[in-house]
Amino acid sequence: MAMMVGMMFAAYGGMAIAVPGVEALFYARFGVEFLPVMYIILGGVSLLTSLLMTGLMARVDRRRFYLGLPLVMALALIVARFVLVADLNWFYAVLWLTINVFWLVQSLFVWGMASLVCDTRQAKRLFPLFGVGSIVGLALGSLLTGFLVSLVGTENLILAWALGLALALVLALRLIMTQDIHLESPLARRRQPNILRQIGLGFDNVRASALLRWIAFASVCFAILFFSLAFPFAAAVSEQFVDEEAMAAFLGTFMGLATGAAVLSTR
Repeated sequence: MAMMVGMMFAAYGGMAIAVPGVEALFYARFGVEFLPVMYIILGGVSLLTSLLMTGLMARVDRRRFYLGLPLVMALALIVARFVLVADLNWFYAVLWLTINVFWLVQSLFVWGMASLVCDTRQAKRLFPLFGVGSIVGLALGSLLTGFLVSLVGTENLILAWALGLALALVLALRLIMTQDIHLESPLARRRQPNILRQIGLGFDNVRASALLRWIAFASVCFAILFFSLAFPFAAAVSEQFVDEEAMAAFLGTFMGLATGAAVLSTR
């Protein structure tokens, strides 16, 4: 499953390079003081995205669905790079929201592909290996950000993610062609309940399970704690680094070191 590991590495490596650049552009050109509002908006956008993805998965061939995700994301990132030329102040907020939502969508793509090519028995053995590919990609991509930003500039860092997604798409196509994947029939997909009914069923399942209720509560608490730490950190970074390239380099290095430290602490 070297192709699967490579797909994880390419997707997360490109993301690790792009995210510090977008964060730096947002802090320097839009304003770090708007982050609390952006966190609230991100919550709503992420919820709507999750519902949309769930609805599409129930109605579209999963192979086409998963292969379409990196293609759409890569094209959107390329278009975003051209829009950045206009230096539109509001677009930095849109771009910040986009890359945070893409983080969620990319996870759906890579792990959805993993679920397609592995059965339950294989998943127990191979999923940790796939996770290593994503973690190594995050760490190395983040550490490369400082070097790359000095060569291509902050605005061009998002193209690294587009390139990583393109490579991940090629590997995903090869996986699809070489694996015997059993999928639901079109008739079975048509019999799925509508999106609103699916949402209602999901809420009913959570409400009926004490474990799921605690998981939902823990997720909310984690989000509150995370953003409570993320905002003062972002404010301190924006005060310390006036130059956006230096800011992107620091954010990338910090992310890479933090990822590496987290991996070592679990051993």
